[in-house]
Amino acid sequence: MDLPTTSVALVSTTTALLSAWPVDWPILGLIAALLSLESFSSGSTRTSAISIAAPISWVVYQWLSSTFLFTAVMSQLTTVSAQSAVFGLIFIAMYFIVHRMIFSFGSGGGDVPQSLIAGFATTIILLIFWLQTPPLLELWKFGPQVQLIFNESVRAWWLAGAFAALAYTRG
Repeated sequence: MDLPTTSVALVSTTTALLSAWPVDWPILGLIAALLSLESFSSGSTRTSAISIAAPISWVVYQWLSSTFLFTAVMSQLTTVSAQSAVFGLIFIAMYFIVHRMIFSFGSGGGDVPQSLIAGFATTIILLIFWLQTPPLLELWKFGPQVQLIFNESVRAWWLAGAFAALAYTRG
């Protein structure tokens, strides 16, 4: 067995192994890690604001198609990217509103356990509302493992647990 054959076999084996592994979990882990780092550096105010803004944005987005002055606009938005952009704008607006409501001076960096809890809880909340928002679900459809773990029969428990964990991190 020569070196080029061995390296080709190694590359093909590695490619086959990585292609069978769902990419959802590393993405969710990265989001949780980034939110944990944010919570560690500046406290859990931002992660709490994100967690509260997600359900409010989802409700506002659901109501927007029957809201005065937005009915005509929403009916013209037929592409997934346009609908996702509207949801993103609503989410950003709700985030700033909620952040202004709950921001407190002196809420410095958090401890490592609280930061990890806040990051994972916020990721769970964002994931649940991503799975509930059709335009976002069309942008990225999570694999069957994620959909099984966060299915409709247990979503309420995931949300209750995540919000309870965030309440714990706020002290």
